[in-house]
Amino acid sequence: MPIISRRTAGPGAPRSLPLSAGAALVGALAALVVAGPLVVGAAAATSPTTAVPTSPAPSSSSSFTVSFDDGTTGGFTGDPRSVTVVPVAPGNGGRGGAIAVRGLTGYAQGASVRLPSSLPQGYYSLGATVRTESGALQDVRLVLSGGGSSVLQEGSARVGAAWTPVRTYAHLTNLTAGVRLRVEPVSHCSDAPAVPGPFQVDDVSVSFISTVPPPLPLLPTPTCPLGPSPSVTPSVTPSVPTLPACRVLYTPGSVWAGGFQATLSLSNQGTTPVTNWVLTWRMPVGETIGSAWPGPWSQSGTSVTMSAPSWAPDLAAGATTSIGFVASRTDTGLVPPITGVRLNGQDCLVMAPV
Repeated sequence: MPIISRRTAGPGAPRSLPLSAGAALVGALAALVVAGPLVVGAAAATSPTTAVPTSPAPSSSSSFTVSFDDGTTGGFTGDPRSVTVVPVAPGNGGRGGAIAVRGLTGYAQGASVRLPSSLPQGYYSLGATVRTESGALQDVRLVLSGGGSSVLQEGSARVGAAWTPVRTYAHLTNLTAGVRLRVEPVSHCSDAPAVPGPFQVDDVSVSFISTVPPPLPLLPTPTCPLGPSPSVTPSVTPSVPTLPACRVLYTPGSVWAGGFQATLSLSNQGTTPVTNWVLTWRMPVGETIGSAWPGPWSQSGTSVTMSAPSWAPDLAAGATTSIGFVASRTDTGLVPPITGVRLNGQDCLVMAPV
């Protein structure tokens, strides 16, 4: 059997993150609290009319980890089945084992595992360490499927020959619905290969954080181009990271049983106007927009598209415009944030209200 562990937090017991990088996450969250009330990233926005409930420790198993050290696949299977998943050694740090994911014919394929139904409802940090078998650079992410989950932040990482951590944050509401976690390559850049190469996975963990939306660090998307292979000596010239020119402040307003109202304040922080702007984002599972303004809009599943109104098609440099909508929801409690916000195909920085 695979080496799988679950930690139990009884009433009054302190919560812990079983990730190997748990201490780093705690430090990051503490730094955000000290920095002040403005949280940068896709942190959950709190309705000004809704009190924040207390967060008792769950009484059932609150974590799920797999290290593959027993030489099995730990319950992971190819997704789709044409993808092969086999145990390999050594794993991360040269110890134990890992799994190799091979036979991919395209993106949106990888290795997946069903999460145990004993995990309590709440907010989770999901992590794994990944490397490519050839050493070539490739972007990898963690995704969830199933009606009992919604992603707060979808992190992706650029991996090569070295073991590299990949992380995402999610809200799990119904594990009996058959939620699956998949590790898959993703094509962010135009120079990404047409067919992703095989990769290895170790140290998979799903760790409970809280029953209320926590402040989260920003998980950036790797920059493009994909870059040279690790065999090419990289430039030693330091690069200065820049924030996206597109900024969105997401603010849920009135909340009632079965629905809520929210606004998005869209700002162009660049030096040139955005012509015929189109804003896209993903709603949490169970939220459906009934009406929106100021321009034409559509929703397909969780994906929403809002186009500029005909009377104001451009967003000037330094300008801000307001978008609003009324939506129904199947969840209760605080309204989780939107994710995957992009303006004319470019990533936007999502901020929580002050």
